[in-house]
Amino acid sequence: METLHRYHSDTGLPVEMILTLLEEEGIPYDKQQVAVWMNEEVRLGEGTQTGNRGVSLPSLPSQRLMGEALTSWEPATADCSVVFDDGRFVALDPCPFYPTQAGQEGDCGEITLGGETVAVKRTVKTAQGVVCEVTPHTPHVGAPAQCRVDVTHRQWACDCCLRIRRVATHHTATHLLHGVLRERAGCGQSLQEGSRIDADGLTFDFYAGFLSDRLRADTAGFLKEVEKEVNDLARAGVLDRHGSLVALPVVKQDFSKQQLGTLPKGSFIGDIVRISGKDSVFHTVSIGASREFCCGQHARCSSDVYPFVITGMQSVSAGIKRIEAKAGRAGIDALMKNRESLQEVSRLLKVNEDAVVKRVASVVKENGELEKKNRGYLRMALQNLNCSYSCVVGTCRFGS
Repeated sequence: METLHRYHSDTGLPVEMILTLLEEEGIPYDKQQVAVWMNEEVRLGEGTQTGNRGVSLPSLPSQRLMGEALTSWEPATADCSVVFDDGRFVALDPCPFYPTQAGQEGDCGEITLGGETVAVKRTVKTAQGVVCEVTPHTPHVGAPAQCRVDVTHRQWACDCCLRIRRVATHHTATHLLHGVLRERAGCGQSLQEGSRIDADGLTFDFYAGFLSDRLRADTAGFLKEVEKEVNDLARAGVLDRHGSLVALPVVKQDFSKQQLGTLPKGSFIGDIVRISGKDSVFHTVSIGASREFCCGQHARCSSDVYPFVITGMQSVSAGIKRIEAKAGRAGIDALMKNRESLQEVSRLLKVNEDAVVKRVASVVKENGELEKKNRGYLRMALQNLNCSYSCVVGTCRFGS
């Protein structure tokens, strides 16, 4: 176990990848200890999410994952069988639900079993397999199940021709953001230290050592430039086979271990990841010049990310910064909220929106001048008070 810990720490490879390598080389290991360790890794890696805490599964004899259905843009329904059910957690074979991992929120949806329909509240990944937390129900182990993945939560929904992107849009945005930060840092390695992706927004933790001078000089200016570059990428176009300008496509490719070995070093960055330890392929995502190992859910093309809005940045630990942002529909909502605030400020200052910045600058200048005058008046008042006090004290002494 100590060697496994050290190898995982030194290489950054996922535990499932290391175990696959051990099995291929015929190297024995304690499966029970590894299961305990992997559960702890998942719990720690999911940060503020509830992760797999409270989930206790027996060893599942067989659980397949539904490949492309896990990241598809199309409505997902499937017929499965129940391999584990304790009335609160259900494991399916095959499983069409994408689990929470690497900071990305997992799938929701519905499962119909034994004539009863239960809601899938979250999907998590454990050392034993993928499990869905559902509303309380009567267990139906071995029964057939009909599943429906909530693609509104996963990807988008159509409403009056408006496509609402959610989780997948924010995941794609982290790839574009990472690419911009790497370009500015001038390094060929991954800067990512973690992320949190859900329907409302994203956080992206990155190593800022290569960018420390620029951040110290002008943090606001740096964030403004990064935001603009991500939006430029989101709006960038490529020529299709008909010569028409189209948005950058999100290209997903899967490789076997043998195929991966034939690729030039540095073809893809980041950790080599798989959706499950039982998954036999390694997943990659390419968006323009951004090429990363990734098994998450993504938007169809770069334009889905526009507009990309950075809402803040903070320090997480020594050398690690966290950018908070919203993209797509959530980005539009953020801009509309900012617009409402601008309109309110415009009303209070009694000027047009275009003149708000100029008026605020004038108010700040006037306020500074008034504070300067007030400090002068205060000094004069203190001098007069000291003078009067000295006179009184002198008179008292003279009278005695």
